[in-house]
Amino acid sequence: MLLADILERCHKDKKTGLLNVSVLQSQRFPLRIYLNEGEVIRFTFGPLAGVECFEYLEYYDLGNVNYLDGMAAPLGSDERLPTRAIIASLRELGKTVQIKLWFEKGIKQNDAIM
Repeated sequence: MLLADILERCHKDKKTGLLNVSVLQSQRFPLRIYLNEGEVIRFTFGPLAGVECFEYLEYYDLGNVNYLDGMAAPLGSDERLPTRAIIASLRELGKTVQIKLWFEKGIKQNDAIM
């Protein structure tokens, strides 16, 4: 499944939480996308944050994605990033992932997935 499709669904459904994405070449640094009411408020890959992450993502393969509903972004997070532009950039990169865990409060895991 395209990561862009998952993020677009979270945006449309106004999700608040964390998309935690494993990076196959970097066990130490996952890709983390924090959402607040569907808007990306923090996007990190290791020490990189915000749109600068995209300069490096094209060189890496993504693995599993976990969604944790209600997970707050760390203090000092970016206010709001250009969510639609991030979705478009991810779509252009064509990065695919496997959904490993989709946790939403009050919903069984199997019922919550697209």
